[in-house]
Amino acid sequence: MNTQAPGIVVGFDGSAGSEAALDWAARTARRQNRPLTVLYTSNLAAVPPGTGYIPDVVSDTLAEAATATLNAGVERAAAVLDRSQITGTTMIGSPAAELVAASEGAALVVTGCRARGRLASGLLGSVAYAVTAHAKCPAVVVRGSENVYPDATHGVVVGVDDSQVAERALDLAADIAAETDASLHIVR
Repeated sequence: MNTQAPGIVVGFDGSAGSEAALDWAARTARRQNRPLTVLYTSNLAAVPPGTGYIPDVVSDTLAEAATATLNAGVERAAAVLDRSQITGTTMIGSPAAELVAASEGAALVVTGCRARGRLASGLLGSVAYAVTAHAKCPAVVVRGSENVYPDATHGVVVGVDDSQVAERALDLAADIAAETDASLHIVR
């Protein structure tokens, strides 16, 4: 029987936004005594097709890059959280889809935000938008590249509607606000 609390899943790709999300997730995992899964996804849609495409070479190169990026993320999280509480995972696929799949059974899924703006995100797609729309657990989007944590100066914002899922998100947001002495802003 596994008595360990459900964990926190965070998407990490080495960008400034994902570093901020990782830092936030690691601090939250430590505060809540939860395990942390750092997830790096290799998106093969980003590999240009053409005559220079050699699957074995691209595969090895992607695997090496994924491992290096993931290891950097795990090391960053280990500065905050005990290494025994951290799992690193690499996947091949859509980052949003893999984070949504990983959210099944998780307590929380965390993503960063590239802050490309509404138009660019709408045209290019946004991992944060897709994850918040489809996650199987509450989702947190950490905006910006600065390490801002909920506290007396920085509040917690949660969007709600009449669904049971929104109720769970509200409960989680209230818990985070209470744990950190932050204000709670409810948006409907």
